[in-house]
Amino acid sequence: MKSTIESIFGAISNVREGANNISSAGQILARADKARDARAWDEARSLYRQFLAKEPNRADIWVQLGHAAKESGHRDEAQSAYLRAIEIAPEVADTHLQLGHLLKLIGEIEAAMAAYQRAFELDPRLADAKRELQHLGFDSEMLIDADSPTLESSTTRLVLDLSDVFFYLRHHDTVSGIQRVQLGIAEAILSQKLTDQFQIVFITGSDDGGFIEIDNDYLRNIVSELKKQKVSHEKLKGLISSAGQNGYTFRCRKGDVILMLGAFWVLFDVIERCIRLKNEGAVIGVLIHDIIPITHSEYCDDSLSDSFYFALEGILEMSDFILTVSDHSGKELTKYIEKFTLPKPPIRTLHQAHQTMDTPRPSRAVSKRVKDIMSEPYVLYVSTIEIRKNHIYLFRIWKMLQRAGDVPVPRLIFVGRAGWRVSDLMEQIKSTNGLDGRIRLIHGLSDVELAELYRHAQFTVFPSLEEGWGLPVGESLIFGRPCVASNSSSVPEVGGDLVDYVDPLNVTEGYNVIRRFIVDEAYREHRAERIKREFKPRRWHDVAIDMIDSVSKITQARGFRSLSLTPPVLESGKVHKNGHSNNRVRFIRKEGGKPIQFAFDSNWYPIETSQRWLRGNSGQVAFSVKSLDRSPAVVVMISYEVPPWIGQNRIEVFAGDEVLGTFDLEPSTQRRIMFTAPVVENTVRLRFEVRGEINRGDDPRPHLCFAVRAFGYAPVADALARVALLESSIVMAGGFSNLSPVRRSYDADAT
Repeated sequence: MKSTIESIFGAISNVREGANNISSAGQILARADKARDARAWDEARSLYRQFLAKEPNRADIWVQLGHAAKESGHRDEAQSAYLRAIEIAPEVADTHLQLGHLLKLIGEIEAAMAAYQRAFELDPRLADAKRELQHLGFDSEMLIDADSPTLESSTTRLVLDLSDVFFYLRHHDTVSGIQRVQLGIAEAILSQKLTDQFQIVFITGSDDGGFIEIDNDYLRNIVSELKKQKVSHEKLKGLISSAGQNGYTFRCRKGDVILMLGAFWVLFDVIERCIRLKNEGAVIGVLIHDIIPITHSEYCDDSLSDSFYFALEGILEMSDFILTVSDHSGKELTKYIEKFTLPKPPIRTLHQAHQTMDTPRPSRAVSKRVKDIMSEPYVLYVSTIEIRKNHIYLFRIWKMLQRAGDVPVPRLIFVGRAGWRVSDLMEQIKSTNGLDGRIRLIHGLSDVELAELYRHAQFTVFPSLEEGWGLPVGESLIFGRPCVASNSSSVPEVGGDLVDYVDPLNVTEGYNVIRRFIVDEAYREHRAERIKREFKPRRWHDVAIDMIDSVSKITQARGFRSLSLTPPVLESGKVHKNGHSNNRVRFIRKEGGKPIQFAFDSNWYPIETSQRWLRGNSGQVAFSVKSLDRSPAVVVMISYEVPPWIGQNRIEVFAGDEVLGTFDLEPSTQRRIMFTAPVVENTVRLRFEVRGEINRGDDPRPHLCFAVRAFGYAPVADALARVALLESSIVMAGGFSNLSPVRRSYDADAT
């Protein structure tokens, strides 16, 4: 460590003489702070070194050097800088806290705990130090003096769920629009303190159905890695893995506001996780980007529409408030809610930013393929290549331009991966050799390369048929380039009157507008000049501020009450299936599947094709019944399944502390059981307990031993309902089918 400190002083000494001739210390510090605020960490690191060459006893600037070195990946230098700051000013608690964060980041847990402990000793009100010590296993009795009101205890927590980002980055080294939204908001929050009202916490889902709190430093490092010109997917996955391993279990507190920012429908057990949070007293909010998989399912893969529908219906049952990324998305969601008489929580618009990235400085550091594109005039379309994005519209227009032959046809550059339902388009591009080289596809660009393509484009196009927002339109304006975009859905909310709009279904109109942009350079540049003069970009900082303000106003509004989950009311005499048979829409709408989701607590895995597995050793089922006239008891029928790897296990069924019955589990069986259960306040509450050690089987999920395929009930005193329940269970078991009555006409003369 001594040699590292000496090397820093050596480097500072080397710049000391030259620095005296450059500018005053105050000017250097101002430049360093500006670079820090712009997150230009290497530049900030160099300038802080220059300042310290002039004023080596400024402990606060050694801390800033530590931050810049840490963010730029020079962790040994960062540690030395923090230690130098402590040597100069040993009583500053925050410096010990920052040293603890760094030590935790590099895996030196014992040293990190010592640093946190010293920070806490110097300032017992330092909530971050207390929290870190608690989660690192420090004896909580030693922290009792800090239980007077602090930021942690007196401020509501706004918990931002980034599970979707972590899920996505395990499979990709770049992020799409929805993930960029989340990271843009997160980075704005991390870069500076935006609120005193909320303590903001970031979480991601854990394998056990809970959540891990993400250390802010790991999140900063993930954002920094994604901004590099060449992103290392292995490094990204390593950061994600480390964030999970070195994070600590998120423990929900009553009143926590949980806001899901991303693609909640891709998360396998999102409903079960929300049920757990609601039962722990959380307020649940969700950011809805669009409901296109429902309103425009023809543009989506069937599996997406199915899973999105299923997840959205469940989320709407539990959400206390909803934010939408545009007025258009809010109106579409409201129409859907009203059509199916769904719960309608407060809905507010949170307009998104006009950018998906920081605006990188102009750079020559681009790949040969990007340089080749910029070597001649081109028009840019940035979007995943899928049917909804309407690339075929542009293919037809470029073909018309080529056939007319009266204007020089610029190249059309599609930036994005191929997605759903574009096989016909891809075949046409292939068979025409990209219209003789006039159309080119490219993807996997760095932010720097994409920024250069925006800057040098003649103009951009965005003829999408349906959008929740339309980020590429805003990006085009940020880089000062005119855009020809669709006049449908939310796109005009992004571009206002600075964009030229076309009907995305009218190819002739699109041809005329695009042809004018190609031919009339004066008009094109007039539009560009107006953009540069009038456009006021909305940044992620603005979005984050508005998000916090919206959440605050919603949750503190007069009459606002968090929704509490209650057991669903189920129909007696009916067998309720616990599997969706790969048709979730029918399961919800026709088979009454929605209440079934909420009869089970979060100790069950999500509903699958034909069953629902118990997660571990214990789980509960609860449902409400209509008022019973006589005996306060019901007969319950449960159809269950056991996997082949089961060992010596048995199930005990409880109602409260009362054991209702016990049965052994036999390998590879499907059975039914019936028993009588008490009804308390019109509700039946059952608990299933597995006895014996559970074997590990072929399924990647551990501890699978018992699944419920269906269940139903009938009041003990209602003979007709009991018969109906028995008949339904027999039919469900197979060998019988219910026939619908059919009207028949007979010949009057028939004998």
